[in-house]
Amino acid sequence: MKNRAKYRNSQAEEFKKNFPECIVEKTTIASFVKFNFDFLDVNQTDAGFDSLESLDDKNRLMLLEKIKEFSGGTRFDWESDKRLVIYENIPKGSKAKHPKHVPSDVSWARFRLEGGFRLIGFFIPNCLDKKSYKLSGREYLFDRNTFYVVFLDPNHNFYPCKN
Repeated sequence: MKNRAKYRNSQAEEFKKNFPECIVEKTTIASFVKFNFDFLDVNQTDAGFDSLESLDDKNRLMLLEKIKEFSGGTRFDWESDKRLVIYENIPKGSKAKHPKHVPSDVSWARFRLEGGFRLIGFFIPNCLDKKSYKLSGREYLFDRNTFYVVFLDPNHNFYPCKN
């Protein structure tokens, strides 16, 4: 019997060692929160909502770190530990005005980041989850785990605390 080590293929062994262990269908990827910034409204700065550009480096880094953290869990994980709250509408007393480019039937929500900093946005209504729609001849599915960011709220103006 010949020595098998003589016929080793180190490149193939390295490839196998680094090859992913699973496929998408065998992961929990669909349950993770996804973030979309297409609805970000920077026209309400007078009400205390910021743009990405106006945040200082410390807050921009904190925002990115929190989004990464929240992306690693489900919407229900964050709701159960109270870092995510879902509202039917914009709360009374809020300094926010419903932007024209945001659909009227969304579920408003906020993520609590750090201190008084909140990330405000919406989820699609649960009844639309996994429903299909067509756009430009292609079919898409609504996903209730996508959080559409509308306001960067460093001073808790969306749902101000009562003193």
